[in-house]
Amino acid sequence: MKLISLFFMTFAFSIGFASVQKSLSSSLRYKTYFGECPSKSAGSLVLKLIENFEKHNSLGHIKKKIVKEKLDEKYFIDKYSIAYDPFKNYLNFKFSCPEATFKVSVYKPNGETAYSAILTSKGSLIDPVYESLLRSEDKITNELPSLAIPISHINDKNLIKYINIFHNLDPKIKKNVSEVIIKEDKNITVIVSLKGKTSSIFLGNNFLFEKISKLNKILVHLSDNKKVPTLVNLTNLKKVVVKFSDTI
Repeated sequence: MKLISLFFMTFAFSIGFASVQKSLSSSLRYKTYFGECPSKSAGSLVLKLIENFEKHNSLGHIKKKIVKEKLDEKYFIDKYSIAYDPFKNYLNFKFSCPEATFKVSVYKPNGETAYSAILTSKGSLIDPVYESLLRSEDKITNELPSLAIPISHINDKNLIKYINIFHNLDPKIKKNVSEVIIKEDKNITVIVSLKGKTSSIFLGNNFLFEKISKLNKILVHLSDNKKVPTLVNLTNLKKVVVKFSDTI
């Protein structure tokens, strides 16, 4: 019976939506909702927290454990809520996790890679294993664009800015971005792949949101006319240079 219960619990974690379970070691019942979180990591966290609750019988103790051990960061949790009904002896876990936005390569001044990470929609850098967990459960199937950024630019303000720039791209363009390169002087280059052809877009380092607005108009217009630019130079907002490739 114990093996059957364990299998059922593991299966419930793998499907990722709400499920009601019973602890293997007590009469405690619990419900989980993982949303887009990796079920493997979220399920492991639930088991750890249930063990803590059965030992201390306190939601406050669970919260202190999460904060002290940074369990939300360790298990890729963006937001969480945990409730307990003492009359039914019932715990309710609800987790949410951030969207994986970029595969990041952080490089040193000499050009060598310092480390790799995943940049989330919330502007945080997390372990690349997060992408592997999501892919293993088909929670992301598309190829993540790459972001190359100097180590000197790694701070929350810069990362949020780059994410906002990316999200301001027209959806037709955004889905085709393959790489974003940030230079030490903060100049930005965006590589877009269209119909097997590569377009290099030079944004410079100022008036970025105005340039993204103009870029959207240019690329959507060209796409509607079946043309692919090999280069779009927007470093000077008042003098845009566009070079064309063959028609699609």
